[in-house]
Amino acid sequence: MKKSLIVARFRDPENIIAAARAVRAAGLTIHDAYTPYPVARLHEAMGLKGSRLGYVGFVGGISAGLAMLSLELWVSISDWPLNIGGRPDNSLPAFVPPAFEFGVLFAALSAVLALLLRSRLFPGKQPWLPAPDISDDSFALVVDAGAEAAKILKQCRADSVEEKAEPEP
Repeated sequence: MKKSLIVARFRDPENIIAAARAVRAAGLTIHDAYTPYPVARLHEAMGLKGSRLGYVGFVGGISAGLAMLSLELWVSISDWPLNIGGRPDNSLPAFVPPAFEFGVLFAALSAVLALLLRSRLFPGKQPWLPAPDISDDSFALVVDAGAEAAKILKQCRADSVEEKAEPEP
C-alpha cells in the first residue's frame, strides 16, 4: 500500500531550511528536497550524514594500485623476465607511474559505481518527481503526510502544500 507524501513549495532557501528543521524537530520523516541550486546547510537541517564515497574511492584506488604493482612485478620477475642492459628485473621506480594511474582510474570508477548503486540509478530508470517543474524556480520539501506535517509546513511560509502518492520502488 502506497503512503501519502506532502510536497511543500517555498520561494526562499531560508524558508526551506527552517521548514526542514521544524519537521525534524516534530519527529517526522523527510523524504527529499528539490532545489534549483545547491543550498548551504540544507543537508544539516535535513539530518543527512556525510558521504562515504571518499572511503569507497580510497579503498578502490589503493587495492587497484597494489594489484597493478603486483601484476607488474610478477610479469617482470617470474613470468617473462628480460635482461635489458643489465638492469634488475624488479625495477620498482618504473612500475610506480602505471600503478598510480590505474589506482586513480579505479578509484574514480568505484566511486561512480557505488554512487549509482546506492542511489538506485539503473539504466532506463525514470526519476520520480512530485511535479515536472519542481526545481525550476522554487524549493520543495517532501515529507510524510499528516495533518501535523501540513500545519508545520504552512507555519514555515510554504507557498503551496499538496498531497501526492509515494513512488513505486
